[in-house]
Amino acid sequence: MIWSGLTILAFVVYHLLHYTVRVWHGFGTDAYKIDLHGEKVHNVYKMVIDGFSWAPASIFYLIAMALLCSHLSHGFSSLFQTLGISTDKSEPLFKKAGYAFAGLIFAGNAAIVLSIWLFGYGR
Repeated sequence: MIWSGLTILAFVVYHLLHYTVRVWHGFGTDAYKIDLHGEKVHNVYKMVIDGFSWAPASIFYLIAMALLCSHLSHGFSSLFQTLGISTDKSEPLFKKAGYAFAGLIFAGNAAIVLSIWLFGYGR
């Protein structure tokens, strides 16, 4: 659990540095700015395409999302136990629902990464 927690923490820090602070890939330069209604704003679309075109970022993102979704599935099923509505009979159903929910979240986020990294979408 310590390694998955540290990986998720590294993912959050990397994600904030990458897209919010714009440290890597020259994201803070004018090359990543567009004119929108007379105002210069960051071109988030281009940032996402260029960020996920780089294999190490894509691989790290997929690993971190898998760990995050594993944590999410556990949290989803634990929610019902915390609320006191989980019984011995319903617990397997809540666990399966947690896996399905986390799998859906992972599939949606992985589709973005894989469509750019492997299939060249947006390039």
